[in-house]
Amino acid sequence: MQGQGMEVQLKRWFWIKNFGRVLSHVRKGAFPIMQVLRMVDFDDKPTMGFIYKAMDQAKEKRQKEFNGDKKR
Repeated sequence: MQGQGMEVQLKRWFWIKNFGRVLSHVRKGAFPIMQVLRMVDFDDKPTMGFIYKAMDQAKEKRQKEFNGDKKR
């Protein structure tokens, strides 16, 4: 019982300590994709070539942010 309490405290400490770094990774990975989704969601539909170009740019930006690390 005592060990479980310590485990919960360690998990809480880990998340508090690393929350900013985790949030930064989420932002770096999700923001470029969210920009493309906003373009697609507008009532005025952009041409497919424009969407493909934006998707490629988002993919390149994510690769640049994570230094080509495909695990993220």
